Amino acid sequence: MDDIDSLDIIGCFCLTELGYGNNAVEMETTAVWDQEQQVFVINTPTVLSQKYWITNGAYHANYAVVFAQTFVNKKNEGINAFIIRLRNEKKELCQGVTIDDMGCKQGMNGVDNARIILRNVEAKRENLLNKLADMNPNGQFVSKILNRRQRFIAASNRLHSGRICIASMLISGSKLVLLIANKYASVRLSNGKSGKSDTPISKFQLFQNQIVPLISRTIILNIGLLYVRSVYSDYLLNTDKYDSRKFNHVVRLVCVIKPMIAWLGNEIGNICRERTGGQGYLSINRIEELIPLAHAAITAEGDSAVLMQKVSKEYVEDFAKQIVSLPTLSESSDALKSKKNIFDVDTLLNLIKLRESILLQNLTEKTITNKNEIFEVWMLNESDLIQDLAKTFGERICLEQSYLKLKGRK
Repeated sequence: MDDIDSLDIIGCFCLTELGYGNNAVEMETTAVWDQEQQVFVINTPTVLSQKYWITNGAYHANYAVVFAQTFVNKKNEGINAFIIRLRNEKKELCQGVTIDDMGCKQGMNGVDNARIILRNVEAKRENLLNKLADMNPNGQFVSKILNRRQRFIAASNRLHSGRICIASMLISGSKLVLLIANKYASVRLSNGKSGKSDTPISKFQLFQNQIVPLISRTIILNIGLLYVRSVYSDYLLNTDKYDSRKFNHVVRLVCVIKPMIAWLGNEIGNICRERTGGQGYLSINRIEELIPLAHAAITAEGDSAVLMQKVSKEYVEDFAKQIVSLPTLSESSDALKSKKNIFDVDTLLNLIKLRESILLQNLTEKTITNKNEIFEVWMLNESDLIQDLAKTFGERICLEQSYLKLKGRK
């Protein structure tokens, strides 16, 4: 741990492969147990199996957490994680390790992304990360989670902390860019009523209509993010046993907040760049930094649109099992229909809850009715409904938490 803190040990996370990103459970990297040598032999046997977009891998990492299909006595024990040495003390590649830089990107070239190929790299029995599975000295593979897919899902849940980190970076970057753009707009003078350059562009409706909603949305999503971080932290620290209801709620929250903030960051970067003209185009003014960061975040730690699919999937499954119920309205839907003024916060929150309820019921009905055609429903026919439900769920959570803040409650 001291070497990690001092950066004498730098690691990287080798899950994604060239051909297996979102469908990582089908990855081709193998870890075959050699009983005689008492080691796992790690291989990326095909072009599609090379570990891809590995952060820290190109120049710095000397260790890697490598996920691989595990074979013990010719039996596939599913995907497990192994500690692998990539570089020695002289920073030279270890035997069987090939690493290439991914090359120049749209931005953020200070982050060294790599493709990594492993050929007959050996890992000792103890190098199997054994929280979820282990190897006995006699060569027996053991795990409390018997289902291989569930074991992989449990291992890959560590990605949730990365999603929270990405959302945190993006919300900070978004606030910085909004600050820079607004400070510039308050001193950048343009033609006023007099025809002279005596009016800051921040006074113009064109500027306000584009920037003020972004400020509002940033504040609300920031409050939502703080809530998600709190729920995630409480679950890790205070839950001794696996609780599917609590865990599924955490998954939904984490998987919805990252896409919402990533997409917002991209919108803020582009609009603030446009509204600050040529000054926003100059690198020294830092607005352009947010755009490649947002673009990277949109697909890092899971494609954001695919994560929204996961949010809706988990939501529909729990609703169908009556684990979760529809959002509670503070007044009836009939009363909402008769509202003449819909702009107070209570009414807006109720309307979002009502929309969420309708979308949830609609998607659940389509899923249950077409059980034998579930792939067609989810991947070919109802994409808009799936995305709308996840987005509405996320917006309701964020607005709800902001509402509680306005009311002075925790």
